[in-house]
Amino acid sequence: MHESGVTGATTRPAGTVAGYVLFGVVVLGILLGLAYIVAGGFGKTLSFAHVFPAIVDK
Repeated sequence: MHESGVTGATTRPAGTVAGYVLFGVVVLGILLGLAYIVAGGFGKTLSFAHVFPAIVDK
């Protein structure tokens, strides 16, 4: 209860963590998409042959 006597929403730590994780996944997807576009402009492509993506010749 707040000082004014009104009850407010409580924060949920699991929801906060899930939000940050999902935000990170979206940012990672955007960065990979930009890397794919830029690599294509330079005549290269993204390779997922190993765990991490790498820019390689076509």
